[in-house]
Amino acid sequence: ADTDGIDFRPLPGHLLTLRGRVTGCPPGEGSIRVTLSSGTGEATTSAPCLSGDYSFDKLAPGKYELLAVPTTMPTVAAWREVALDRDTDVHLGMSPLVEVSQSFTRSGGGKAPSGSVFVQVRRHDPAGEGPLLPLTRFLLPGRWDVIVKPAASLAFTGFRVYSPRYASFSLSDEAFTVELGQSAIATFTMELTGKPATIAGTVTRTGQPVPVAPVYLWPMNEHLRRCLHGLQSLLTDTEGKFQFLGLPPGDYLILSSFDVDEINQTTLEDAHAKSVTLSEGATETLALDLYTAP
Repeated sequence: ADTDGIDFRPLPGHLLTLRGRVTGCPPGEGSIRVTLSSGTGEATTSAPCLSGDYSFDKLAPGKYELLAVPTTMPTVAAWREVALDRDTDVHLGMSPLVEVSQSFTRSGGGKAPSGSVFVQVRRHDPAGEGPLLPLTRFLLPGRWDVIVKPAASLAFTGFRVYSPRYASFSLSDEAFTVELGQSAIATFTMELTGKPATIAGTVTRTGQPVPVAPVYLWPMNEHLRRCLHGLQSLLTDTEGKFQFLGLPPGDYLILSSFDVDEINQTTLEDAHAKSVTLSEGATETLALDLYTAP
């Protein structure tokens, strides 16, 4: 009401209370940390192991997530989604963390090619995403991005999960996302090829090489973008040369320009980006004209 151009109007109604009890504390633990997250942020409270009682008040109706872990020994956890439309009691029973194993295979089947692979994960809740962490044997229940970074001699081409309590969906184009329920046992399988593709070339303007020019590489398929963790970009060297290494096979758009602010498939197509199809192990050498917006 006090600011021009703002039209947020709260719906009439009462603020709500979410309360309940957490059970399953391990021996020797004294308290439990209970976190409530929503699109407006996080709130945290402490519950004694003896009673397990927790409470959050002054909540607006909406969707929330609850996560409960012991304060000092997070070997068990409870996770629950809640749609809040009235004062609600929610019981949380903590159980062992999700146990994760990982395996690597060759694209199309067979033994994985040799080479180092670094696997990271990042937890999501309605309040946002957490930090990138190395994949460990045990994970909290919930939604996780899986990010695979192979050595330059390999390319990441696919991802599968086996778990009796598992759902897969994607929160972005930059990672594979999995949802793991309590006490799940999951196997993450990463598909790799030992024949990564390469795109190299030179950026020119009126026939002259352009140093320090941005070059953007857009994987056209969503699966491919998740393998590469989104848009790839780099700057040309002092001779206008560039090189993208470790690429999985597939279709790409490539453009060099100082004038394109937002990079997506539409803006690249509007700027007449060059289309490239890579096969396994291929090397494509391109001559790119620097694009200048009209």
